[in-house]
Parts: sequence; C-alpha cells; structure tokens
Amino acid sequence: TTVDGQGSTGTEIAGNNAVVNQDGTLDVSGGGHGIDITGDSATVDNKGGMTVTDPDSIGIQIDGDKAVVNNDGDNAISNGGTGTQVNGDEATVNNN
Repeated sequence: TTVDGQGSTGTEIAGNNAVVNQDGTLDVSGGGHGIDITGDSATVDNKGGMTVTDPDSIGIQIDGDKAVVNNDGDNAISNGGTGTQVNGDEATVNNN
C-alpha cells in the first residue's frame, strides 16, 4: 500500500475492537497515514515492511485504549516521520 500526501490514509477505521492484518509493504510519505484507527481494543498485525518518510507522516496511528500493535516486518523511518503512534492507556507495542 502506498499513501502519499497530507490527508491521505491507506486504512481508516472508527470503532472499537478493530483488527488490521497488514501483510504487504506499507509506504507512507508527504504527511499521510498508513493505518489510522480511532477506538478502543484495536489490534494491528504488521507482517510486511513499513517505510515512513517526511514530517507528519505516520505508519500506524491508534487513538484509543488497550491497543496492541505487532510489528514483525522491517521498519525504515526517516526525515521526521513516525512509525507507530498510540494515544491511549494500556497499550502494547511489540517490535520484533
């Protein structure tokens, strides 16, 4: 999935108990968001590679409590980008 540009989002979910399985390559730039979830108890399993470049670009963003993020692929974050951002309580992020 390629996401480029401010306001662009690859996958956007609003709701509790969301599950995203990302198996391919995720490329985010220009201020876009690759995966953007708003809700509690979200789970993201990222088994593919993730490349995030440029300020305001975010690979995975979750706004909610009890989020779980599993990053199993290679991550390349540069030029002011953010790989994973979780805003909430009781979150777990595993970078393997």
